[in-house]
Amino acid sequence: MHLHDLLRAWRAEIVGNKPTVAVADGEDRGFPAAVLVDRERFTIPARLRRDERETLKASLVPARHAPGRPGDDDLLDELEAGLDIALPRPLELLIRLHDGGDFYVPDVPEIPDVESRGLSLLTVTEMVAAYEEIVGGVRDALAEMDPDDSDIERVAGRFGARGDSRDALVAELDAVHAGANTGLGIIPLVRAPGSRNYITYVPHAGRGGRVGFAFSDAGYLPEDTMEYAFEGLEGWLLAILKSHACRRIVLT
Repeated sequence: MHLHDLLRAWRAEIVGNKPTVAVADGEDRGFPAAVLVDRERFTIPARLRRDERETLKASLVPARHAPGRPGDDDLLDELEAGLDIALPRPLELLIRLHDGGDFYVPDVPEIPDVESRGLSLLTVTEMVAAYEEIVGGVRDALAEMDPDDSDIERVAGRFGARGDSRDALVAELDAVHAGANTGLGIIPLVRAPGSRNYITYVPHAGRGGRVGFAFSDAGYLPEDTMEYAFEGLEGWLLAILKSHACRRIVLT
């Protein structure tokens, strides 16, 4: 799906009259049983990775969206200055739709608040703060490794970067290892509830960037490329739309 078509579909979902959120089998702890009785059920891909074809069953419950205000040029300038990288076009367009917001929040009174957290996209201000945390974590992890050139190349490869993109990421990682506070192409999108982990967008990875977890206890460096499962920001947004933001899809 073309980026602009996907963003139109995303916008249509966000302003729709009757949004729903999927609760996957095995992910319904804390949901009163009566909430899921007689709900519409459907089948979705388990993780949407190319090498995993298993599916899972999910139930649909009412949800609500609370998008942030549309981002303007000043906001985009703030983010670009805070990260010191050129913003990827998909991210720029997404921020122009809304500066963060809460999406796919279960809207059922019987569901406890702790289980009612939806998908919370970071605002630009939160992105900049999270980015500083991630760059600091990467620097500490690299310092502990005391890497040589081949080690840095292997780290870039674990992000899924190849060819010229890997060379660019290697240069950025080298700069961070030398003390740079910005200029690293790891952009936080979502903080995983109850943790210091982030879902991030890595423009240098894959064919059009990759979206996946950055784990705080690993210094935000991936153990392998499978931690970055979605090809491009477009792939991640499409997965959310197809799965109605099933938590197993969004947060694993």
